[in-house]
Amino acid sequence: TFLFLFGILFLLGFALSITHGMLYKIVPFLVWFHRFSSKAGQPGVPFLKDILPDTYARRQWQLFLAVFVFLAAGLVLQSDLCVRLGGGILVLSSGLLLRNISQAIRTPDKL
Repeated sequence: TFLFLFGILFLLGFALSITHGMLYKIVPFLVWFHRFSSKAGQPGVPFLKDILPDTYARRQWQLFLAVFVFLAAGLVLQSDLCVRLGGGILVLSSGLLLRNISQAIRTPDKL
């Protein structure tokens, strides 16, 4: 049980959360760089936080934290229902990440 818990905490808590955090910073930069870098300093050029606001990342992070709670509780309590709920919430969290990144990519050239 301890090894499974450690595996979940390492893979999800470290590796996946680092990857998600990097996506929330890299994608808006690439969108800004390719669409707005030639217009830098002109009026109407958005900031990175305008392309993908921090509130979107916080909402997804809150769902992601709920995954830990359910998966850890499922392992400790040997509850199949908690593990399934954790997996379902992980799907929702990943879908929200996909929606947020897709929305950033579809940022119009003029805000």
